[in-house]
Amino acid sequence: MKTYFLHFVLLAAGIAGVSIFPGPIPQSIFAAFIGGGIVFFLNELIQRPVFLRSAIWALLHPRKEVRISIAALLQIKVGDQYVLVYGGRRQQYQPVGGALQSLPDCRLPFPTLADPAGLRKDNDLRFGIGAVTLPKLVKWVNSEKDRELSPWREFWEEMIEPKILPNDIFPFISTRFVRRLIPMPTISREHNGVFQLRVFEIFSVSLSSEQVRSLQDAIDKEDSSDPARIRLVDAESIKRGWFAAGKDPDKRIPIGDHSVHILEG
Repeated sequence: MKTYFLHFVLLAAGIAGVSIFPGPIPQSIFAAFIGGGIVFFLNELIQRPVFLRSAIWALLHPRKEVRISIAALLQIKVGDQYVLVYGGRRQQYQPVGGALQSLPDCRLPFPTLADPAGLRKDNDLRFGIGAVTLPKLVKWVNSEKDRELSPWREFWEEMIEPKILPNDIFPFISTRFVRRLIPMPTISREHNGVFQLRVFEIFSVSLSSEQVRSLQDAIDKEDSSDPARIRLVDAESIKRGWFAAGKDPDKRIPIGDHSVHILEG
């Protein structure tokens, strides 16, 4: 962060100096400042675009607080449809997944608002930070150190523990990391206008033929429930943010806006 600030100051000084001081020698010196700053930021933009954006955002909002959540989302498909589960707290359908956790007794390498020492009793990666900490957070997330890198715990808690799927057929699942999404903070309507950053890691799930049959059986059993704990939903409905259920075409069942991240393409 200090390096970014230094190069920003040199770039600003170069621009100001070229405008104020005439003569070939001052002009060449300040032009070097400008050139060095441009080269530095262009290189960062190419090599570490998310880190650079986070540093610039922090410079522009140095006194803001940001609510952070880091979660895994599972892309589970049966044919051309996607598996969504019912989230009772928000009363919407959403992908299997949830907040990742730091490893036990892990000390975060940056301060959080609730605990400046970075030590937390709750291992869920949901906390608040000051804006100036944002680049350190991005660097830590991308380092993949001292935190969960698998979505298995969330799959277990949402699918096996509530007995939606049988443990004997799902003693494990095969997953493939697809992508990591780190946008810039946005103002949250849910949290009284506080800035919020939601980081998502997307994993695709490969099921055996036996697991696919078991999953389809579970979906069929839940079809008569209201609400069904698990459903198959097509891509267009996920993009639209709702689907019609039952015989009433006007009854719209909401789908969480973050569900679009599991779509292919």
